[in-house]
Amino acid sequence: MKQLVSIAFSALREDDSIGRYGGDEFFIILPDQTASQAIKIADRFRQNVMEQTEPPYTISIGISTYPWDGESHKELIKIADDGLYKSKELGRNRASYTGYL
Repeated sequence: MKQLVSIAFSALREDDSIGRYGGDEFFIILPDQTASQAIKIADRFRQNVMEQTEPPYTISIGISTYPWDGESHKELIKIADDGLYKSKELGRNRASYTGYL
């Protein structure tokens, strides 16, 4: 886990934040990013994880955007969770967005 967090921190901007949500679930807040920008960032992070871990780790990512997908943390987490499960259904190791573009 520490290695994944280190990889995430190396890719984040000064205003971005990372935190632990559950056992092996994390969230990253990317202020002022659209869903399409967040998907690109998530894919780059996912690729960095695969390239910088041994054995290569794979990660599944769900994305939500404020305020388009909700204004409460519960609404945003639901959309991100939906994206996470979509990533897993599609074979894992991908970023998915099920909200509104």
